[in-house]
Amino acid sequence: MKKHLLWTMLLLCLVLLLAGCGAKYSWDDERLNYNITGETVENGTLYVTRKGEKVKRAAEGDILYVNLVPATGYERESITVNGEAIEGSQFTMPAGDVKVAATVRPIVSQITVDTALVGGTVTADKTEAMYGETVTLTVTPEADYTLIERSLTVNGAEIYRGQAAEATQVTFRMPPHDVRITARFRDTTLRITTIDEYRAFAALVNGGTDFRGRRVIIDADIGSPEAPVDVMIGNASDKAFAGTMEGNGHTVYLNLTGVKGIGLIGYSNGATVRDLTVAGQVNLTAGNMYAGGFVGLVQWASGRGTTLERCVNEATVNVTASSNAGGFVGRALGSLTVTGCENRGNVTTTGNYAAGVVGYVHNSSATGAGSPAITVTDTVNTGNITANTGVGGIVGLFHKGAAGAVHRLTNVSNTGTLSGTSQVGGIVAVITSQATDGFDITITYREAGLKDGAGEDLVVGADNNRKTTVITHITDDGNI
Repeated sequence: MKKHLLWTMLLLCLVLLLAGCGAKYSWDDERLNYNITGETVENGTLYVTRKGEKVKRAAEGDILYVNLVPATGYERESITVNGEAIEGSQFTMPAGDVKVAATVRPIVSQITVDTALVGGTVTADKTEAMYGETVTLTVTPEADYTLIERSLTVNGAEIYRGQAAEATQVTFRMPPHDVRITARFRDTTLRITTIDEYRAFAALVNGGTDFRGRRVIIDADIGSPEAPVDVMIGNASDKAFAGTMEGNGHTVYLNLTGVKGIGLIGYSNGATVRDLTVAGQVNLTAGNMYAGGFVGLVQWASGRGTTLERCVNEATVNVTASSNAGGFVGRALGSLTVTGCENRGNVTTTGNYAAGVVGYVHNSSATGAGSPAITVTDTVNTGNITANTGVGGIVGLFHKGAAGAVHRLTNVSNTGTLSGTSQVGGIVAVITSQATDGFDITITYREAGLKDGAGEDLVVGADNNRKTTVITHITDDGNI
């Protein structure tokens, strides 16, 4: 019995001895009689470890590690133990309490944009930024250029997948190092010198490419009286042309026949045409449609108007149905500006409303559409205009429009022959009373080309405007 008890006591002592030798330090171990105090780090977290465990007390000679975790966008600046800086994170516990402190600083990197870009610019909203900060880039293509898809990169990594024909903003998060931004732009100008190139261009538009923001330059006469062009640009309302066509003084010879909106451009969605002559003939054979030498229908284009500048129409516009006809535009549901143009072609419809510039002006039924504004400046009609009712040298009919509709016909003239059974005016055929508060219409003309029974200029055939239509005559010597 005594022998058994002796062995038990020896075993217990051995266990206690081993336990004492292998004991781990803990935060509240009284033998670790030196304190460790970590100061609060702004934009970071600080703590001390021994053998991977956090400690707040330690014994002299212990190997300790300072763990500094900066917040996103910051990096280590310094670590001190009792005010003395340490290079790494390790220090040896002295025979006394210690105070551990640290500071962090923002990770600020430089932003450089390639300055050798051709066809556009890229600007950043800052020249340097912290890691994780949002950087906004503004990509601005020059006229006739577009940003190539997937070409906008930060240090070679794409940050934008699409193309951009207009100023576009793109954002990215700043990495923890300097960045270089670059992009590539494509010249979108289309130059046409042959009838085959013209047909290919028309096929693109009629296939859904509206050319918005792009220029098409006519570098030669297209077609001829013997071999005219038989294709239309923008042959449906959802295939409208929205680009810019520069004629450079050249002529497009047309021979078009159709049952929808018809003209050099069938449907315009904010298109611009400059310095172009249209010759030949445009024939429409369906009712309730529209035909013009340049544009069949001007659509409402969310505020963007159709513009014709320094253009000449020599084409015959012939409608053998109850549809509108104009030397330049058959019908306008959107805003139209005509400047420095001349209609020399004869315009005829067996229906109502024909004119040297635009046959019919009406509100669009498109959601959110406002009243179209018609502005015609320094423009003359010398062609012969024929219709049943509503014949005007410049405009056939100002029809229904919302309150606030504004129309300006300035320095316009008509010297062509106007033929119709009723509502015939040298400048405007008919102004209806359909606008809620009336139309704001100002007409300044040189020649009306038509007299009333009293021998006075017959400027407007029928004026039912709820407001006063302001009409001013400019004589040959420039007097009003």
